[in-house]
Amino acid sequence: MTFRTFAERFSVQHPAVIKWESKGDASTQMAWSTEKDVRLFVLDELQNKSSALRDLYRSLKHVAEEKAEPIVLDGKDLAA
Repeated sequence: MTFRTFAERFSVQHPAVIKWESKGDASTQMAWSTEKDVRLFVLDELQNKSSALRDLYRSLKHVAEEKAEPIVLDGKDLAA
């Protein structure tokens, strides 16, 4: 997948993907919702989904614990 295709898939600009790639293992500072979507997309592409899902869950759980901000959803917005 090209950087442009990847950017379009996640509704971001092409330079953002280049920036993320240049970070390597360092934090990308991308929005939490984008990071979650990227990780789930990658997971879907993996062959060994059961162990990958477990690893993804552990990673997301760790990030969520670090955020310490409550996730608030308004059901009225979701009902539309």
